Amino acid sequence: MPSDDSFDLLVQCGACHIENLLSGYRPGHIRVCNQCRERLVDSCIGETHREYCCGDCGLRMLLLNETPVNAGQSECRCGGRQILILEDSPLATQEKALGHPLPENEEPDEDFDWCRSGSEAPSEDYNELFDNDPGMQ
Repeated sequence: MPSDDSFDLLVQCGACHIENLLSGYRPGHIRVCNQCRERLVDSCIGETHREYCCGDCGLRMLLLNETPVNAGQSECRCGGRQILILEDSPLATQEKALGHPLPENEEPDEDFDWCRSGSEAPSEDYNELFDNDPGMQ
């Protein structure tokens, strides 16, 4: 159940440009893209994105600066056309105040696999994966 300070947020990923809908978003919580797993909102979000709000349903949107939004013509998910640009993005200001920048010196581990834990190489025999399932022993 979302708290009073949470809201629905549509954010466009800066890396892969996929739109992610975050229900019950609260500033300061780390969220990653559903597609590429990049961090969606950080303290530098105001430099790459513009914040909008639907006057009908209250949905907040963080869209890339180059995304065209036409006042009175662009449509929200609710069907409303009252999409307002929020100057001096309140969300970007909150994130900056919380101070959650992306780590600059952190290099991704090239051997890391989101799907498998451990460094054990998968077996060439597909059926062996199921035969050695620890949950079935």
